[in-house]
Amino acid sequence: MYLENNWNWEEKYPVVRVSFDTTFSKREELEEFIVSIQEKYAKEFEVKLNSKHVGLRNINLIEGIYQKTGRKVVLLIDEYGKPILDNIEKREIAEEIREVLE
Repeated sequence: MYLENNWNWEEKYPVVRVSFDTTFSKREELEEFIVSIQEKYAKEFEVKLNSKHVGLRNINLIEGIYQKTGRKVVLLIDEYGKPILDNIEKREIAEEIREVLE
């Protein structure tokens, strides 16, 4: 609601969309999912991802898109807590997934 009156709707920004609406039963599945999204946007914006670490690749992607476009990047994340909630009764897996999302 805040953005409606406080956002310049005339200006276009590059957008990276991530939705965790899939079920993950282990850390590796989540990491693979994130890497596939990173690669999709890296290809779209012609950005080279220099790291193998998932978190560093996020930084690399966003900074690369900013350098290519000269515009701040909007990162939209949906269903952020779902991978943890799906595994809430499997504490070890939930904690591993939380570590990836941090």
